Amino acid sequence: MAGVIVGAAALAAGLQSATAQTTVGVHFGNAGGTGYATNTSTDLLLPTDSAGIPGYAQTNWNNLGAQGDSVGFMGTPVVLTNSAGAATSLSIEWASTLVGSTGTAAGLGTPDGKLMDGYLYTYGPGLATPLTSGAVYYNPANDNPLAYVGGLNAWCQAQGAVGYKVVLYTSGYSSYEYFEGYLESVTGSPFSFTMVEGSVLTPPLYGRENASFSGTYAPITGTSSNSPSYNANYMVFAGLTNDAILIRLQCIADFGAGLNGFQIIPVFATGASVGVHFVSAGGPSVQNSSPDSISPTASAGAPGYAQTNWNNLGAAGDSYGNWGWATWINNGSGPGAPVVLNDSIGSPTSLQITWGSSGYGSTGAAAALGTPDGDLMDGFINTYAGGPASFMTNNGPAYFAPNANQTPLATISGLNSWVAGYPGAVGYNVVLYFSEVAGTYSPTVEGYVNATTGDVVSGNGTLTEVATLTPPVFGQATGTFAGTYVQATSTNSSSPTVGANYMVLTGLTNDSIVIHAVMYGYQEALNGFQIVPVLGSTPVVTLVSTVSGSSLTLSWPQGTLQTATNLLGPWMSSPATSPFTDTMTNAMEFYRVKVQ
Repeated sequence: MAGVIVGAAALAAGLQSATAQTTVGVHFGNAGGTGYATNTSTDLLLPTDSAGIPGYAQTNWNNLGAQGDSVGFMGTPVVLTNSAGAATSLSIEWASTLVGSTGTAAGLGTPDGKLMDGYLYTYGPGLATPLTSGAVYYNPANDNPLAYVGGLNAWCQAQGAVGYKVVLYTSGYSSYEYFEGYLESVTGSPFSFTMVEGSVLTPPLYGRENASFSGTYAPITGTSSNSPSYNANYMVFAGLTNDAILIRLQCIADFGAGLNGFQIIPVFATGASVGVHFVSAGGPSVQNSSPDSISPTASAGAPGYAQTNWNNLGAAGDSYGNWGWATWINNGSGPGAPVVLNDSIGSPTSLQITWGSSGYGSTGAAAALGTPDGDLMDGFINTYAGGPASFMTNNGPAYFAPNANQTPLATISGLNSWVAGYPGAVGYNVVLYFSEVAGTYSPTVEGYVNATTGDVVSGNGTLTEVATLTPPVFGQATGTFAGTYVQATSTNSSSPTVGANYMVLTGLTNDSIVIHAVMYGYQEALNGFQIVPVLGSTPVVTLVSTVSGSSLTLSWPQGTLQTATNLLGPWMSSPATSPFTDTMTNAMEFYRVKVQ
């Protein structure tokens, strides 16, 4: 019988398996009370009830009451279950003034009617004030409803996700309630009364409810308080990577905005990522002979981001080896061509890089660990001049940055055409890897991405940094890499994530960028970075296969079936409809479903 490989779900070659994807849904029941909603709640979702917006409908919703945790008040966190009914790393504490009912459970008699029936709300209209309590409880009424969710990084890593989205379901009294929804970062823990409210993570969305849920979901897209979305009932917030969040739904005016529930949706990388590793040997351009060079077949990277075919680069330069003013002047030829980066399957991309640093070296992790991750976290580039960076002022390539505190940095171009090569991708994330060189200095690294215009290569005076695209993230490495990755999530320079060694900068769409890793002390190092294409809101489609003898039957809920005899293509679209039975005659056959 011919060998057959079936893609579980695919938008592009390299998509991580969708069979492991599970979502987490929380539904606030109309029975009120603390802790879990009682079994007498008329809108209780049964484990087998599937509800939610198209593309994200799920079973095994967590039915919760008006406020509480697992003992009802200031106790142990509720551990949320996922759409498969399994316990997760996610914990929740939540509060509200009151709970109500829209009547849609009885009126519609459907799982979606149940979901959009019970809701949390408050009688206190007005914009939120800074939280005054170290827990979700004991805050002013207009700060309700309020929910804390923690343990998100472990949940993402467990299924190979690179981040997550949050869907808020909003339907209340239908009396023209005017409301604002958004998410915030948070540190500490409400369960030990050490919770500290952080910064706003998502642009607020605005809605005004004037009718009960009729069975049709409509997105809230208004981004201005002057133009809310009318008669819409859910919000989607994307580009999230924080380990813990606060979910906010504020009643701006009128009676009381209603929060029916929410979902947390994992986001997976699509296609092949691009990894850059700065080796310990120094020198310009590509450096594959350094002791810590990562071999093409070795896989390294943080959980959810591990890849092969890393690009091993030296201290600064481009493909001609230019890496300083003296070299550029002495060779008489001017700046060279950018290095063209390969992706994780070893193919050249449209991405081009120039980069600069003041120093380079080795942390010793390669020899100490003897692993690809040890190699990645060994070589580094850094600077001897700490302190916040300003925009580059020379308008030339990265290796001509005139001030030491502006390095290390890297300019990347060709990103739009690269993203366009992956159907379903809407942008990309940047992952920065950093570590302490030696000693007990424990300095801070600040990572962010700026937009650029002009020529990032030639040094002809046109390169300009024009805007900062990502909120800075602050991490503090407290030693050389020991084999465990810890993500930096702090957006406060006064309280960097201690013990961290990588950070994720999200929501990027620009064609040309400057990647900054600002060193606040002497012994901090930038080991490398990755650029990861990210899927949009396209739902994941599972391709189900059944083998009987030499026949293969495939079924899928939507999209176009594609086939290939090589994983890298070419892929050919098939006119077949689901279910489809194929006779296996080729030595190897690959299948995927294209949904965009």
